Amino acid sequence: MQTETANLIGLTGGAYYITETPTDAYRVLSGRVHIYVVPWTEGQPGRRSLICTAEQNTIFPAFSHTDAEGGLWRFLVTPAEEHAQLERLEGLSTGPLQKKFLGRAGIENPGQETYGNLLVDRYRLNLVQEDGYLIRTDKEKEDVRARTDEMIASFFSKEKDIPRENGEHPVYQVMAELCHRMRIPIAPYEKITACCRQEISVEEVARISHIPCRKILLEENWHKADAGPIMVQFGREKEPAACIPRGRGKYLLCRSGEKAVPLTRALAEQCDPQAYVIYRPFPLQGMTAKNLAAYCWSCLSRADLAVIIGLTILSALIGLLIPTLNQMLYDRFIPSGQMGMVFQICCLVGAFMVGNLLFSVVKSLATFRLDSRIQYDVQNAVYHRIFELPENFFRNYESADLAQRVMELGSLVSSVSGMLLGLGLSLISALFYGIRMFTYSPQLSLVSLSVTLLFSLISYLLARRRMVYQAQVMEMDGKSSSLLFQFLLGIEKIRTAGVEERTIFEYMRAFMEQRRLETRLGRLSNLSALLSSASSGIFLVLIYWIAAQSASITMGSFVGFNSAFGMVSGAISSLFSALISYQLLKPTYRRVKAILETVPEGGGHKRLPGQLTGSIDLDHVAFSYDPETPPVFRDLSLHIRPGEYVGIVGASGCGKSTLLKLLLGFEKATSGRIYYDDQDMDELDLQELRKHFGVVLQDGELISGSIFENITLTAPNAGRTRVEQVVEAVGLARDIQEMPMGLETMVSEHCNTISGGQKQRILIARAIINRPNILFFDEATSALDNLTQAQVCKALEEMGSTRVVIAHRLSTIQSCDRILVMDHGDIVEEGNYEQLMALGGLFHELASRQIL
Repeated sequence: MQTETANLIGLTGGAYYITETPTDAYRVLSGRVHIYVVPWTEGQPGRRSLICTAEQNTIFPAFSHTDAEGGLWRFLVTPAEEHAQLERLEGLSTGPLQKKFLGRAGIENPGQETYGNLLVDRYRLNLVQEDGYLIRTDKEKEDVRARTDEMIASFFSKEKDIPRENGEHPVYQVMAELCHRMRIPIAPYEKITACCRQEISVEEVARISHIPCRKILLEENWHKADAGPIMVQFGREKEPAACIPRGRGKYLLCRSGEKAVPLTRALAEQCDPQAYVIYRPFPLQGMTAKNLAAYCWSCLSRADLAVIIGLTILSALIGLLIPTLNQMLYDRFIPSGQMGMVFQICCLVGAFMVGNLLFSVVKSLATFRLDSRIQYDVQNAVYHRIFELPENFFRNYESADLAQRVMELGSLVSSVSGMLLGLGLSLISALFYGIRMFTYSPQLSLVSLSVTLLFSLISYLLARRRMVYQAQVMEMDGKSSSLLFQFLLGIEKIRTAGVEERTIFEYMRAFMEQRRLETRLGRLSNLSALLSSASSGIFLVLIYWIAAQSASITMGSFVGFNSAFGMVSGAISSLFSALISYQLLKPTYRRVKAILETVPEGGGHKRLPGQLTGSIDLDHVAFSYDPETPPVFRDLSLHIRPGEYVGIVGASGCGKSTLLKLLLGFEKATSGRIYYDDQDMDELDLQELRKHFGVVLQDGELISGSIFENITLTAPNAGRTRVEQVVEAVGLARDIQEMPMGLETMVSEHCNTISGGQKQRILIARAIINRPNILFFDEATSALDNLTQAQVCKALEEMGSTRVVIAHRLSTIQSCDRILVMDHGDIVEEGNYEQLMALGGLFHELASRQIL
């Protein structure tokens, strides 16, 4: 429904509005609207073509045009949401507004005199592209139908390989086959080619698909071990191949276009030693305990699980014979003096015990393999996930505390898997032995089970109390470890300030609180152990007294009952121990839950950014670090042209670094949109988007390694020639020549061996080695002298990239195409250096402090 009152236009549902007056403009008062170009024939709109979407508070010009053939053209505006409201602004459709709108729509070289023709041309181009898409879609449907038939046919064959398109790269074909068999999601081939072109490698496919992988060196007889799925290079041609585990010490070799075959020693020797091991990642979504359990289930070896369950049942059946043999021994053979039979029964029991021992060894090995596989996969998955989480997640945790939480997740899964496995095996044993126990004496069985359950329940309640202290101990342990880590990291500052005693006091205060809680926890543990010991004595006295009162039970039956009950009580104790362990693991799960529940940056169906030109737009952006604190930005809009050199200045705390965090995707705007080449940042794959950036942050650090490794950190495949080029560009060549080891000179994380200026130049070299389209620098040249800074700026200018620079130094921003002056989250002044100095405003005040 469309309603119009004065100059206000309301749009609801499927209603639309046609712009009639070419000199009008429109403001979006509420909601969002889609703007289409349509031919206007006999008072009715024709086929529509979307030009752009306008957000709230956006002003856009009208469109009412007559082409050379006399055809009429209009804008058709519809609500993008359930309701939208427009305000008509009469006579405001000016040339600058039309030019800005065309830029927003991605139409190049706009001009006021060609405004109408450019929109009509874009309409016709869109129709051609849409028709071409429909033709391609019909062809793709036929291809999909053929591949579906092939897949259905392959279901009935012994080798269920996935049909692949002939045009797919061999690396992708083989890796897709591996991922299918291992139930690992992989990115579509179109997404891989859009990002990598034809230079497709295992590392690139894994990165785009968010699959953790690691380069390894295959040792002798590697094919007999269980190392997980492996991507190798096979034969003299080094063609890609996948080695997929199929049971203990067994692999399938999958090659492009060929059936999978068992990997023999001869085939394994043809594989290149350098290979990649592929890990199963966590889902790219917020995870619950149920999702984590499903992931662990997918890691299980069904063969090992079957061995464990089978041997447990077999051991239980053998164990049932022990009470029966004890009964026969005491009721028949010992009273009658048949020592030969006694000896034979002893030998038989000994054989059973040896058999059970061997079963236990095999079962323990299978359990160890099962537990190790789960812990191995989970630990790798959580390490990968922690690097996929958004940057603002890390703001809530100290480094050492977060490291502990990551390690605790692996131990948590291991404990839970062991607990559940033990619980299942205990229930099986309790079922078998409980039935046998009741055949001896129902009365004794009921009393025994009641006493056992009573003491187990008391132990369980004590464990729940211990859980409270356990959670507090873990929190204090994380806090004290974080304090110690920070103090060691800042030891120079502590000694400079002479506050060693104060530092020790702060650490000891947290540590002593932890020890106090551990003492309380220890007392409860001792009480639980004392209760367990006392329960055994009380139980024996009670059982012997009841047995003495009963005339129906024989000595042999009583001994057999004791044997069966010993096994039942052990199973019940294991059951309650599992419940106690579950309670004690709750604090651990609460600590790691945030890692699982936080959605990774790659979550959802995000688009690739493609090749960027360097255009950046902020559209009415608002942001606050916390809902309870005042917003940093309330309504910030900004447009940066491709190749433009923009400087951002302002007093400390005005929002410069926060703006950079928003542009990098480290923080998310509470409202408004950020666009790169007119692509909404929220809809883009942030990891791929950042591949187009070169970034030097104010607190950027090096890694422990050589200068060469530091520079190529963002470009592992960069050659030495390229590294030497960027070293020369940033003015670091002479410094490196004077170092005995040149580019192989080792540097530490905190740069004790090089100067601050050399560190900054290494960081700049790292940022530009990939020739990024967009550069973000935050005080990146603050430690450079004027000559070196001029050399660096000249090299950056020759790159032609869009540059956004935050700086306080006057010499850094004097040559900027445009300077933005920020104050309290708003852009208060804008222009080049000369214009702002002539203005005599805030920039003039800031610059005057540096002018002698």
